[in-house]
Amino acid sequence: MTTIPVVQVAGFLWGKDRLVIPERCFGVEVKDSLLVLSDEHTEYQWATYETALSLLRWDSNKSALWELDFRIQQKAQVM
Repeated sequence: MTTIPVVQVAGFLWGKDRLVIPERCFGVEVKDSLLVLSDEHTEYQWATYETALSLLRWDSNKSALWELDFRIQQKAQVM
């Protein structure tokens, strides 16, 4: 978990006192290619690690992607 400055994401949507918003990253194994998006998102794409990394803006997202990739590679070595 980390925080992101609100002015760089959504402006002061929650009022002038809210300066940062929490960000949580999750990784899941997807076994069905049919995904249903919430109202917050309009599109998605499957990408390689390198492509996904190049699409990310926030260092926190890049770190989370690196951690997920590392964990996947470690799991693959055990199998």
